[in-house]
Amino acid sequence: MKLTNRLNAVVSLVSQRKVADIGCDHGKTAIKLILDKISDFVIASDVNKGPAEACRKNVAKYGLTEQIEVRCGNGISVLKPEEADCIIIAGMGGELISKIIDDNIKVAKSAKEIIMQPMTSEESLREYLTENGFCITDEVLAKEGEKIYVIIKAVTGEGTDKYYFSELLGKNDRELIDAYYKKVTKRINDKIKGAEIGNNTEESTRYKEILNEVNTIYESISNN
Repeated sequence: MKLTNRLNAVVSLVSQRKVADIGCDHGKTAIKLILDKISDFVIASDVNKGPAEACRKNVAKYGLTEQIEVRCGNGISVLKPEEADCIIIAGMGGELISKIIDDNIKVAKSAKEIIMQPMTSEESLREYLTENGFCITDEVLAKEGEKIYVIIKAVTGEGTDKYYFSELLGKNDRELIDAYYKKVTKRINDKIKGAEIGNNTEESTRYKEILNEVNTIYESISNN
């Protein structure tokens, strides 16, 4: 089963045998986890009937109906506590991922790990995790075309207050780190410019402090 760089990075962080893939689309991630013997059982779920049915057909095609259970439902409401040791939520905005977790936080915290791939607003997701009893333990970068993505792994515990750029990125390929650094600093600089145009001194100062923090972490990573 061939996956995109983004989904391969998601799979690389899975360390548990019972997995739930929320927003499974056509089920390629679930199938990959079983075929590569990374996991023993996967619950593949999608909120829309079309993708869930497409996933069901792909699972049957590969003869994996005993190892992959397809469900149709909203977020992690399809799960019971401790039904999955790893929960994957990929391909959605960071704010939506936060909401999915928050809507069923008891189930989320019953898992041993949550692997998230936000398409946008990853700083918002990091902040949500930190403020709601999760600790980010790993961050992996993936590039597809001109776009760079971050995949975040978290467990229940005490987190960090670094929402834009983390020392955890240091193990990634240099080229990927540089590309992500440019993406993050552009976003922050845009915030600074917007605040200055609106004469919002407090907001401008806050983002300048964030930029300094990001630069410090980036330099630290670069020197290792």
